[in-house]
Amino acid sequence: DARVIAELCRRGIAKPFRPPEGPFAALRVLSRHRESLVKRRSQLQNRLHHHLDVVFPEYLKHFHRVNSSACLALLLQAPTPSEFLRADPKTLTQIALRASKHQIGGERIEALRAAAETSSGILEGLSAHRLAMRQQIRQLQAIDRDGREAEAPMNAQVARVDYASHLLSIPRLGAVTVAILLAEFGDLRGYRVNRQLIAMAGLDLIEQSSGDRKGRRTISRRGRRYARQVLYLAVLRLGW
Repeated sequence: DARVIAELCRRGIAKPFRPPEGPFAALRVLSRHRESLVKRRSQLQNRLHHHLDVVFPEYLKHFHRVNSSACLALLLQAPTPSEFLRADPKTLTQIALRASKHQIGGERIEALRAAAETSSGILEGLSAHRLAMRQQIRQLQAIDRDGREAEAPMNAQVARVDYASHLLSIPRLGAVTVAILLAEFGDLRGYRVNRQLIAMAGLDLIEQSSGDRKGRRTISRRGRRYARQVLYLAVLRLGW
């Protein structure tokens, strides 16, 4: 890469680098920090899922997400089937109600207790699994707090961009998504035509051909990977 860049500069065909300024510079830092938190959260969720598959495989059948507030709060209180059965059902119900904002109550606790009675989880090494799970849960909760703390200044920086309201008017396109896109692309007023923005996202089409062989046309994937990922998720939410 360094050799290619040096050769372009020698030929005088390199384009000047324009670092982000103002709110776009702050958004770039905050966006990258949030991305690292999301990756760390995904790793912890996978590890916690692994422990549950071994210790209490029936547990996640009763929750949509392993990192939901009610799921983590109950696991922190009773991470194994034996502990779940020993715990006071009323206490567990209160924990679930408080963590889920009264979305999950006694019926879910009774279903989990029934699952714990017939659980196929292992009984060896429970103390080690319990320690690892509790530490991972606390780390997940801390990451969620850090994520919310990082999103607040992201929203504040987006508010400084005068045309951000037009992006926010798109249905189901939230402030965090807009913040990440502005962080990755920079000031959208710096692009003359839409092809430049498409190329920056790595969504421009290329064709792999050789001699008489004509290859398929695919996206180049040479642009900003994180922007491409966020755009894909945004389109899924929009239902396009």
